[in-house]
Amino acid sequence: MNVRPWDYIICDSDALEITGLQVIDALAELGSTAQLLIMQPLPSPIFEAIEAHAVGKKVSLRLLNTASSTLQQVKKNILSDFPANNTGDSSATDAVDFTQTSPLECLEQIVAYYQPQISIGSGRLYGAEALARWDLKELGVFGPLNILPVLKTAPLREALWERMLDHATDTLKRLQGAELNIAVNICADIARSVTWSEDLAQRFQRSNIRTQNFTVEITESPLHDAQSWLTGTVAQLRLRGFNCAIDDFGTGFSSLQRLATTPFNKLKIDKGFVQRARSSSAGKKLLNNTVMLAHDLGLLVIAEGIETEEDYERAGELGIDIAQGYYFAKPMPFNDFMKYALSHTEHFNNPAFRLARANGGLFE
Repeated sequence: MNVRPWDYIICDSDALEITGLQVIDALAELGSTAQLLIMQPLPSPIFEAIEAHAVGKKVSLRLLNTASSTLQQVKKNILSDFPANNTGDSSATDAVDFTQTSPLECLEQIVAYYQPQISIGSGRLYGAEALARWDLKELGVFGPLNILPVLKTAPLREALWERMLDHATDTLKRLQGAELNIAVNICADIARSVTWSEDLAQRFQRSNIRTQNFTVEITESPLHDAQSWLTGTVAQLRLRGFNCAIDDFGTGFSSLQRLATTPFNKLKIDKGFVQRARSSSAGKKLLNNTVMLAHDLGLLVIAEGIETEEDYERAGELGIDIAQGYYFAKPMPFNDFMKYALSHTEHFNNPAFRLARANGGLFE
């Protein structure tokens, strides 16, 4: 049975039938991308514990700060926030039976959508993350939640990486001289050896592409022996000039030990950290301390999930270097990103530009 995924779920934190914590567990088990909205204000330590639980489960959580909000007001606020444009991650799954698609057919239909990354210090375009999308033409464009169940095995995941690498290197060729950075995510159990790193370096050398303009964002693996090979893999990539980011820091298997022993030069903060800092003093302190630690280790800090003016200002106050999120732009197809890159001459830090952006006059 195909069920259309929910975009938002609203609940009280301490409803008699089911608590917000139970809803978080259920959403995590289902792999849902819905945002959970908790309406009832809570004593700070309790809510911060719920937030921490949501971050650990990779569930998007948002606090509705006023107890007087009616359901109608909540719906109005949600609709005002809901992105109207296609982000390359369609939710119209009820018309598609993904289980009937062969893995090879899926791989052939994988395209890259690019989400811009902005340098907070200058307000200029830094680059973009290339995100895998499944383009089914008139049926829609779908994201990882639909891709990964079809590409289940390690060889198929490696083929997905190769497909995304093809898209990324082609984009870098077209952007030669622009000094923009393109990032692609890979799981640690694929980037598993010094030989793998050297093969990637030789591929860039044959294509005459500067490795300095490419970032390998490594998502950590639950495998216990991943640490031993990951350190060597990252070290070899760094020797060849690549940027290496530890991805989704603050969730899953990310650890301070791995950060200290593996020569990453970038740290990418999970959007759950950013969301938690909106309403939690402890969350803001944790984010601040993470940024300080990363800078002490000489790492460039990237934050995803920057969705509002407030998020952007807070990121600047905390010293975050690079920002990514809907506040700047949604993920977009290659041609749209090329137009965005070519026309992106204004500064996000320019007040007049930001006013125009807020009024929907630019890059919508």
